[in-house]
Amino acid sequence: MQRQFDIKAAGIGNLEKSKKTNASIVSYIVGVIGTTLMAASMFAYMENMVVLMIILAVPGFICWLGAYSIYQVVKQKQAIRKEPVINNSYEDLYDIANQAYKVMKKKTEKKEEKQS
Repeated sequence: MQRQFDIKAAGIGNLEKSKKTNASIVSYIVGVIGTTLMAASMFAYMENMVVLMIILAVPGFICWLGAYSIYQVVKQKQAIRKEPVINNSYEDLYDIANQAYKVMKKKTEKKEEKQS
């Protein structure tokens, strides 16, 4: 039972952690895209292509500014999606703890009977 409990508890921890991990990955990708666009706009500026520079710089700034917002949205969606699984795992932990309690209670009752 201890092993089952430990496995379930570790699974809950992994699910909680994965909510943030997935959101971080998406926001990092958006940030890198923004950085790439800004670098391209600087190269366009150096070649005196002002219109192309503006066309590339605007989405670059939007990606930079939107990365954190995207992080929050993805994290919230992941939380909504994984919440039922986490709750079921907590219910399983509760059931395992109840089973362990019943086993311990039986053992203590048997000990008390032997002592009497």
